[in-house]
Amino acid sequence: MKLTADLIYGFAGSLLSSRYDEPAPTPQCHREWWELCCSDYKRVAIAAPRGHAKSTAITKSYTLASVLFRDRQFVLVVSDTYKQAVLFRRD
Repeated sequence: MKLTADLIYGFAGSLLSSRYDEPAPTPQCHREWWELCCSDYKRVAIAAPRGHAKSTAITKSYTLASVLFRDRQFVLVVSDTYKQAVLFRRD
């Protein structure tokens, strides 16, 4: 199944958002990021200020959807600190 931004939006909204600490409506920038991640580009770089939920949108929602919908077999999550990597893995 080809992963799309709409599929990730539905997946995150219906299955993941209730588990977030402070659930909020999905911002438009998340949909734009998911479009980029699901595009045919080999590499995508996403940057935004703190507080834009980049980790929630990409590291959690997109990565989980890409594995569960079998768009990817394997994922590699890299973090700048050991503590942050442990938190991502735990989530």
